[in-house]
Amino acid sequence: MMKTPTKFLWSDAWLLMSVYFAGPRGSVAPLEHVIGAGDYINHSIFTVSELNGGFSRLQRAGLIAVHEHGFSITPAGEELVTPSSKKRLRVLKHMHDIREQLGAEAWKPGLNPNETDDPERTTTYVTEVSVHEAFNAYLKNLKRKKKKK
Repeated sequence: MMKTPTKFLWSDAWLLMSVYFAGPRGSVAPLEHVIGAGDYINHSIFTVSELNGGFSRLQRAGLIAVHEHGFSITPAGEELVTPSSKKRLRVLKHMHDIREQLGAEAWKPGLNPNETDDPERTTTYVTEVSVHEAFNAYLKNLKRKKKKK
């Protein structure tokens, strides 16, 4: 059986960047940090389907590793996410560049992000409950940080 190349979605670039920014180099980032990084990057929260499908595709491509308590970027993923130039890129421009490197189509009207589960692999990495709990932990942390300022 011949393995077909992974077909990435535009949201996979966003998720890959989020895993990269969610924790220090080489560490495992919990889901709440991945959600927080995703919110910072795209001012939006991932759907459960975007997370499950994206984690599946990115792991299968060797760009992230999935652990019991979170996610980490692999050396191959870090190489893809780290800008090749020394200049600072705007976050959204950088995400666009990563999307192009993945060969993923751009977002377009009519794409339902709730239909992005990976049909080749139906692994469940997160559930509605775990995403809800992680999101609430992220918000609680965010409010705590704002009070300190």
